Amino acid sequence: MSKFNSRINLNLITIFLFWACIIASSFVMLIDLTPKTGGWPYWDKVQHIVGFSILTTLGCFAYMQKKTWICAGLVTYGALIEYFQSALTVSRTASFGDWLADIFGVAMGIAVCVMIKNLRAKNAAVLTSNAI
Repeated sequence: MSKFNSRINLNLITIFLFWACIIASSFVMLIDLTPKTGGWPYWDKVQHIVGFSILTTLGCFAYMQKKTWICAGLVTYGALIEYFQSALTVSRTASFGDWLADIFGVAMGIAVCVMIKNLRAKNAAVLTSNAI
């Protein structure tokens, strides 16, 4: 298999994973939950941050030429999820704090993408210098 074909396959896998995660997170965020008692009060925010970091990382690699649109779309998606939680469920409410956690998760996802891009460039430079 050529390098070109493996890149196309990897890109298709990333696109599939991105949309599968969007669908799964939409489902999870819009189901009614029984109220939680006890536990660490910020666990919900951590889940938002991690989820949106993963979505951003997948989205930026799936649609490399549209990173700005992916990030703007995910920030909007986070706001819409909060709205629909209060409009469509009985046990959930909209939370500005959750939306801020979503935005922080998008920022973390961007940071992960930049770090991966820099590591790839560094590895490519090392491989090129070793080939000479």
